[in-house]
Formats: sequence, C-alpha cells, structure tokens
Amino acid sequence: MRAALLVALLFLYLMTPRLEWTPARGLQRVAPSVLSGDEPHYMMVVNSILFDHDLRLEDDYGRVREGGAQAGLGFRGNELDHHTILVDRRTGAHGLWQDVYDWHTHVRCRWPCVPFRKVLPGFDPGPDVIEVSAHPIGFPALLALLIAPFRPTLETSESYAFTAIAVLAWLAVVATYFAGKRAGFTPNEALMAALLAGIASPLLAYGRSMFCEGTAALFLTLAYWALLAGRPALAGAACVAAAVLKPPFGLVALGWAALRWRQGRKREAIRLSTAAAAGGAALMLFNYAIARTPVISGTAGFIPASGPEAIGVHFFSNTHGLFAFVPWAAVAMFALPLEMVSGAAPVLFLVVAADLGPVGYCYGPRYLVPFIPWLALAMVPIWRRGSPRARVGMAALAALGLLIAVPGAVRYREMWDQPSLAALWFSR
Repeated sequence: MRAALLVALLFLYLMTPRLEWTPARGLQRVAPSVLSGDEPHYMMVVNSILFDHDLRLEDDYGRVREGGAQAGLGFRGNELDHHTILVDRRTGAHGLWQDVYDWHTHVRCRWPCVPFRKVLPGFDPGPDVIEVSAHPIGFPALLALLIAPFRPTLETSESYAFTAIAVLAWLAVVATYFAGKRAGFTPNEALMAALLAGIASPLLAYGRSMFCEGTAALFLTLAYWALLAGRPALAGAACVAAAVLKPPFGLVALGWAALRWRQGRKREAIRLSTAAAAGGAALMLFNYAIARTPVISGTAGFIPASGPEAIGVHFFSNTHGLFAFVPWAAVAMFALPLEMVSGAAPVLFLVVAADLGPVGYCYGPRYLVPFIPWLALAMVPIWRRGSPRARVGMAALAALGLLIAVPGAVRYREMWDQPSLAALWFSR
C-alpha cells in the first residue's frame, strides 16, 4: 500500500507539468515549458550542453533572437537580457553582463551584435570574449546528463527536461520516506512525512519549475539521511551536491561539522568537513576555469538587506512567506532536531541577510523549499506527542497546505508573486 502511494505520487509529479487550470478554460493538457525569470536561461545552458557540447552562451542568445528554441519554445525571437559572466580569455578579466550592458535599453542591429547599450569599457565582442552562465552550472548540467540518453532534439529537450525535474522532485519525497525510517519512524509515520512534503507544500509546484529548489531538496534530504545513518562523509558529499546547485547549501555541512565537534565527535566532524572541503575546492576550481571566479551564484551578487524585515518576508509574507504557503511548518519550526537547526541556520542567516528583491520573482517561498522535507520529518515527533485535539489542529493545517499546494501547482504559471490563497480564487 505504501509503495503504491509513492508510485501514485510519481504519476502526479509527472502529470503536473502537463496540466494547467485557468478560470476561462478549466483544467487542460499543456506542453511543459519554461515560464520566466531565470528559467529560460537555465534551459539555454541545458541546450548548449546537449547540442553545442560546451558552456559558452554568446551565440545562443543570438540564436534565440533570430527565432531559435535554445531558451525554450516560448522564447523564440525574444530579446533576452544575458544572465552571463563575460570573460576576456586574453586578459583573464571577468564581469557580469548586466554590469557591462544596460539591459533596460536595446538598439536595433543584426546578429551577431549585442542589441543593448554598453555602459562599461572592456569586454568588446570578439573571439577572445566569451559568455558563460552567471547561474551555477550544476542544475542544467544534471538535467542535460539525465535526458541525453533519450536523444532529445531542440524541439523536445524542454519537455524531457521537465520530466527529469519532476522525477528529481519526486525522489526528494521518496528520500523523505527513507530518512524517516532511518530516524526510527514507523513506516506509516515515514509515509506521513513524505506525503506532507510531497502534496501539502510548494515542492509539488517546484516539480514543474525550472528552478533548482526541488532538486536541492533531494540532495539535502539525502544529506540528512546519511547523517542519521552515521555516514558523515556521504552527508558532506551530498551537501556539496546541493552546493553545486546553489553555493549557500554548502554551509549545511559547516553547521553539522561544528555541531559534531562541539559534541566531542571530532572524527565525524573531520570526515564530514573533509568531504565537504574537497568537493567545495573542486567546485571552485571548476568555476575559476570557466569564469575566472571561484563562486558562481547568480546575476545580482550579494546585496545586504536593509533591515530585519527580511525575516518577516521569508516567513510571514502573504506572497512568499513560508508559513503562508506551508501552514503546518509553523508547528514544525518549533520542534526541529538539533541537527536540522545547526545545518539550516547558516543558510537561513545568509538568506535573510541578503536583499533578494524581496525574494526574487517566483512562486511561493522559493529559497526555503529545499528544507521542506526536513520540516515534514520534524512534524512526526510532534504528532506522536500530540493530544487528540492537537492532532486535529495539525491535520487541519496539513489539509490547508494541501488546498494551497495542489491548486498552486496546476495554476503555477499565473501564481508568481501572488498570495498563497490566490490559487483558490476560481473566478480569477
């Protein structure tokens, strides 16, 4: 029965990118596609790896402008600002494209020119100046690796990529189940945690999103599973895998190593930190080789938050707050195991310390989605100890999370920067 439910969840995750509900047309079948924000730029890297067999993007933006499908079928002919790092191979200089060009204005010209006004000297287009993604390469590279055996074409790679994304997010749900069993939960309790994460949270929506958060949830859950299993080196390696998708997740290993050291478990701390340090060093060397910078982390860089209100945005905001989209998380947050607190704290500190405008253009609490399986696991001990009345309250919060998550997933395209309950406004 439990296996059947997990398999049913797989079909749900595979179908969700292919379903869309709108008030005008109701529920209908659609082709999975990139939407906006960083998504087309990730898709461009996938296609560059698959069809150009390189990580250079300067020609790809020109092809999109000329009608190519490198950024997804829906972006053919679009003038995209470049989410890239410019690298002068002759001098070694590097800089963000959005610092060199004014992406708010463009001029008419024919490819291969760059139709944006240049505002900084240097990096003049030519054979010595290349462009590589300003976003970490790990996520699109993983997608390209997974779909390459199926021999996609430029017209089908987008659909294949979303299938891979759905499977990776579903595997995060499966990993939640097995991490729960490793934590000493009964099979039914482990299944409860998996279902909470899988269908009562935005993880379902991120199974149809070309952002890395669903995949990061998988690696962080595997890391926690390995930690519970007494395999610190594997836990460190899984944290590195998450950091390959987004660098701050590497701090999870730092928090765990510090905790183990304080607990007197110094051998475990050394094994965990050694694995993480080795993987982190390899990642930085790779980044330097392709972009002349050890850290690749997006187009904005680190901008300090203007005040403590960032904490409220991430947790209480109606459009991006964790508790607005995952009501049961408000209970789980107050009973997190020490391992979860020590691992998540450095990442959360960095997230709330940065001005993310306020949290980026996206659906729901994007930057906290990777920790949702941890929160689901933390709910089980609370459920065990709860009185019948408390359990009714927790079940109601889980049901509310389900009512937000499922409509939000099938209305994902129109729910960016919208309140958590907007998906329930059926006349919208």
